[in-house]
Amino acid sequence: MKLTLLIFLIVSIGAIHAATIESRPLSLDSNSPNKPTSLKKIEWNTNTKIDNKNDITQFRAEYQEVKSGITIAFVIPIDSTSKSAYFTRGDNTDVCEPQYIDIEFDKVKSNENKSYFSSGKVWVDNSNYFYISKGAKQNSDENYYRKFSFNPFKPIKDNNNIKITSDQTNDLYIPLVGAKIQIEKAENECLNYLKNQRDKLIAEAKKREIEVKAEREKVQAEWEKVQAINEKLNKETEARYLAQLKKPDARIGMTKQQVLKNTRWGAPLNVNSLTTKYGMTEQWTYWGYKYLYFTNGKLVAIQK
Repeated sequence: MKLTLLIFLIVSIGAIHAATIESRPLSLDSNSPNKPTSLKKIEWNTNTKIDNKNDITQFRAEYQEVKSGITIAFVIPIDSTSKSAYFTRGDNTDVCEPQYIDIEFDKVKSNENKSYFSSGKVWVDNSNYFYISKGAKQNSDENYYRKFSFNPFKPIKDNNNIKITSDQTNDLYIPLVGAKIQIEKAENECLNYLKNQRDKLIAEAKKREIEVKAEREKVQAEWEKVQAINEKLNKETEARYLAQLKKPDARIGMTKQQVLKNTRWGAPLNVNSLTTKYGMTEQWTYWGYKYLYFTNGKLVAIQK
């Protein structure tokens, strides 16, 4: 049996906040004067979808018809591109406006009703339609059996309905009464979410900036401390060197102690010792290839 799915807008009168599901046998023409049968009252509401990281991926204004397992949703997708656009331009962007409409068929209900809508059509208006067989997606991971998305869609008016028909079930009329209000609510929720995300990023960036500045100041303080210590040591070394230069030069015949305390030579870098038949000979090595030679504790030679 050929399946047909039609969606079109018809004039309907309804309450502002509550919505009414109506049914009519498929054998009757959509223009038939027969009064549709009222099933139950359900309101449009807002909802979100999240990914496995608990990040919001969709803001939705949706209508769920529990008995048939059909959900109509005006979808505001959220991804890295839309976030980047908002972070760059703020409220001066349309990222929080609905981008397409989803029609989702509940997996269990679709099987119970044997309504798979695999070969029907979705009517956007009386002249434009899309084949569901080309657009429907089956998903075993989520709660819907088939989903059909289409774009563009017309501005929402509270006196319009969406009609869904197939040769397996009665006609369903999804009233748009209250949809516009919920779409605006979803848009505001989207804007608030992105604003909070942006504020969070700004706060984190400022916090990181403060941390980096504090770390830089800490490093600078440590560097200045090291510089001060080095400067002090250099001054002390320079003072000792100048004081050493003021002492007289070494003279032949001086003892080792006299050379150490009373001459500018001071302590050697290295001492080489050698014992011969003449006694103990020592070579004191200094910077610049300078040497003092001692025999039995007396200075006997100076090499500059």
